[in-house]
Amino acid sequence: MTAPKLQVPDHFEAFDIGLLGGPGEQLYRKARPEIDAMPWGTIDLSAFPETTIARARRVWTMAAFQEYRTGAACSLALQHLFRVQAPLDLIAVATRFPLDEVVHVELCGRLVAELGGAMELRHDPASLVPRLKPELDPLLQCAEIMMRVFCVGEAVSIPILRASWQHAELPLLRAILGRIVKDEAVHGQLGFWFLDWCGDAFDADERAHLERAARDEIGKLLQSWARFETPALGAEADEVPGAFGLSDAGDDAGTLGWMPVDVYLPTAHQALDDAVLKPLLDRGFDPRRAEPIPGH
Repeated sequence: MTAPKLQVPDHFEAFDIGLLGGPGEQLYRKARPEIDAMPWGTIDLSAFPETTIARARRVWTMAAFQEYRTGAACSLALQHLFRVQAPLDLIAVATRFPLDEVVHVELCGRLVAELGGAMELRHDPASLVPRLKPELDPLLQCAEIMMRVFCVGEAVSIPILRASWQHAELPLLRAILGRIVKDEAVHGQLGFWFLDWCGDAFDADERAHLERAARDEIGKLLQSWARFETPALGAEADEVPGAFGLSDAGDDAGTLGWMPVDVYLPTAHQALDDAVLKPLLDRGFDPRRAEPIPGH
């Protein structure tokens, strides 16, 4: 039994990306030549059943969107780092992240094209980046973004992506996932470096606010993972944050970028413990004691 699909609201927009070409693309290619160096055109689709290809198109379309959304969040975080006069070296590191995410969007998008084209994906543009309360102190606003996007989202994704890369067999998939893993390694550290800089500046109420933000993001992950732990809920791989291809147990063709559920879930839970909770606890933040955020 599969869960019913929700009707998409009218204000949702289609996710559609492309290149302008010309001088802009030339500068982009010069900055990131590794994109064209990937082994494009090397996947033999005749070796896979149509159902596997269709799933891969869904998964990698969602992966492209997730990278696009992360790029928008990285840009917002960068703006706030400038606003609070963060150390210049932190700002300098963060300036690379939006470009990294754009590269990842293109890599996923070009892979989808090789698989037969993107599946339709509609999203709420107003929810592309975290929504912050305008009355919050600017430093607390910045810290909330860093907590949500980097201390939880990016940090938990790195071990999962690394495991996906290790399980990938096809050269193109290994190249794409390897590139993303290499870029994301620093992404998962920035939030903790930020807390090392300013964590002591927050009072008890502000620290509790940041713990609630972390709990909120962790809760979203756990809710998604629980759908795979409860098969009757009918989760699809493309509905899980950070799931670069996740197959049902027993999938007979796990070489288009995904891990079996019985490998993915232990990896994801271990990543949450090691890459998110432990670094936060080391800095005096414990999302486990936070009260749930109303409405979540």
